[in-house]
Amino acid sequence: LRSVEIRNAHAFWADPEKPTYGWLSEARFGGGLLGALGSHNVDMVGFLTGQGVQAVEGQAWTMVPERRDAQNVSRKVTADDACSFLLTLDTGVRARIDITGGTWWDESIIRVHGSRGSVSLEASGIRLRRAGAETETLAPDPGADWTVTDPDIRKPLFHRLLDRFARRCDGETVPDLATLAEGVAVMQVLDAVRAGAAGSTWGGASSSSAD
Repeated sequence: LRSVEIRNAHAFWADPEKPTYGWLSEARFGGGLLGALGSHNVDMVGFLTGQGVQAVEGQAWTMVPERRDAQNVSRKVTADDACSFLLTLDTGVRARIDITGGTWWDESIIRVHGSRGSVSLEASGIRLRRAGAETETLAPDPGADWTVTDPDIRKPLFHRLLDRFARRCDGETVPDLATLAEGVAVMQVLDAVRAGAAGSTWGGASSSSAD
């Protein structure tokens, strides 16, 4: 393993005239993309690499300072709509995560780079480039049996999560089900990014240990 990069770019907050203001725009209600999307991405890094986080460096900030609510009233945004942070993993490998919600662009990419090649998960599918070879597109996993079909991919995924959670509550041993300790570790990473944003000065972001 050499590096991991995750990039989420969304345009849902790019237009300040659209009525997009809600609880996610307010810091006091736990809003912001760092918590909404960053949490999943930090968890993804751990899932893909099997490693913990030793240090965190980065910031979260607001790109669009005001948005209109459902009554068309312009409201001040107090939560982040962008964040960028670098994770140092157990082996010293770096994982970079960039998230924006106020740019006129939509893109979601997860890339893992190793000594024998790189793999990229994109909206169009999975692409793999082995060392010294051309890039190839991988076929979908034939073992991925969806018990629920829906155009919104989040619904069948959530269905599978609830099924595994229910089975675990019944006493079964369920693989790949996140633990409370893993959830706490993710929150520690997010807190470190927030601390870096709050304590940073001109010249660079603060850094802190996830411990």
